[in-house]
Amino acid sequence: MKYYKSVIFTKTKLEGFFRYTDEFQIYPLRHDALENVKRYKHYPVIIEFKIEEKEWVTPKSDFSFAGDLYNKDAHELLATAMTKLDRIINLINLFSTNLFFRYEDTDGFWTIPATSEKSEEQIRSIEHSDFLYKLFFIKDFTYQCLIDGLTENIESNFNQIEYVDHNIYYSQDPNYDYNTLTPIKFPNFIFYGLNGYFALSEIEKKVIDTTIKFASICMKNLERETTIGILSAFTSIESLMNHYYKDFKPENCKECGQSRYSISRRYTEFLLNFVGESDELKKEYKRLYSFRSKIVHTGFSFITENLWHELDEEQSDEEVIKKLQIMMINKKLIINYLALTVLGKRDKHYVQE
Repeated sequence: MKYYKSVIFTKTKLEGFFRYTDEFQIYPLRHDALENVKRYKHYPVIIEFKIEEKEWVTPKSDFSFAGDLYNKDAHELLATAMTKLDRIINLINLFSTNLFFRYEDTDGFWTIPATSEKSEEQIRSIEHSDFLYKLFFIKDFTYQCLIDGLTENIESNFNQIEYVDHNIYYSQDPNYDYNTLTPIKFPNFIFYGLNGYFALSEIEKKVIDTTIKFASICMKNLERETTIGILSAFTSIESLMNHYYKDFKPENCKECGQSRYSISRRYTEFLLNFVGESDELKKEYKRLYSFRSKIVHTGFSFITENLWHELDEEQSDEEVIKKLQIMMINKKLIINYLALTVLGKRDKHYVQE
């Protein structure tokens, strides 16, 4: 068993710490070197997590051509740590309405070097762009490394993150990084969901990891590539649905050979079981399945994902509400599935509101 330390980021400030047993914890990165940095939109967060022997990754790629520059042990450690890190980030994103992420693309980009240390006059005198690499760095500050264990007594430096009733958290003006001035909060139901996740068998956990990954992809792409994000949410829903019904054998019609239990019906009943149940919700879930089919089969795309569009405010709001609704249903479905695992209530699936 090993423990690893890394840095991830948020778009909204994290002011408190969150710890889940001895599995992982997150807390704000504080360093004197950052005191003078005034202009930034990504808040650095320390994450520490456990790596078990069964999670070890041995990459198949052959890097022996690098000679002495190649360190097999270091390569395997990095592969293992990044694989586990991505799983935990996706898991946090499942419960959070605020996005947690790491820098995956370090290719860099052209930009105006208007750093925090430059005055407005110095910025106005800049004559050309410079090419910068997307990399977090503080001299003599060590991260991306093994540690002895999760940092103890973290509460002496940080308050615990604020928890909110999950019904209020997800339904009353949820903050999807629209308001970056309000510190990140978590739903109080998060521990039930995490308990359920870590209680899964290794086989089922792989399936759930896939559904959670697609839910996280939805969050990442909700603004600029909305259609791709929403397709990811539908993929997440259907992946979990197919897993749940993996042993279900529908009866076929003796006359035409078609299944008596349509995919759309199975989809609707699955959401009724795990998200919420009412006549109005049943109609809404049917509409969502039709909307999913519209995207897949007719090439529909969200107009508001274009930088410029001709929708009026009411039409634009309808698209925003639709994408948030789908993302929320996706989240609640997986969360309820996980929570009810540990509560032992999958026979009556959804959590009562």
